[in-house]
Amino acid sequence: MPKDITKATEQKTPRAKSRSKASAKAKASAKPAKKAEAKPRRSTPRRSGEDAAKVRAKAKAKTAARSHSIATVTPVDNVLVGAAMRSLQASVPAAIAVNTKLADIAHANMSAGLELARDLASAKTPMDAMRLGVSYWFSHMSAVQAQARELQGLSAAWVKTASEPVRTV
Repeated sequence: MPKDITKATEQKTPRAKSRSKASAKAKASAKPAKKAEAKPRRSTPRRSGEDAAKVRAKAKAKTAARSHSIATVTPVDNVLVGAAMRSLQASVPAAIAVNTKLADIAHANMSAGLELARDLASAKTPMDAMRLGVSYWFSHMSAVQAQARELQGLSAAWVKTASEPVRTV
């Protein structure tokens, strides 16, 4: 391209307006941010072959001592593990009874709540709805107390059954 055309086609960029003296002074007085200086890496001194071998031998001895203490099973441990296993096996039927009772309680409570909802839907006046709600809560609280007594008895039997094999040790 010829030089005349190039000069004509170049676009000039607008220059920024000069700043006021106050802003120039403020910028000049602003302290430059400090850059975090990189700390030199500390290198650990190399040990001689003999020192390194001693350190490795000590570490190996420590791990061997730990694994030996874990692997060693004493006769007392065998007795305790056996008692714990018998305790768990004996407590299974009692645990099943407690869980079955909890499911029955949940079913009874859900049925009572649904029955209340059905009765409230058929109430003619707000006074009937209030009467149904109050009678529900009185009857339900007595049912909850009875359920709690039953669960307490089952839980006590469960604990007694589970702790019996441990007491005989």
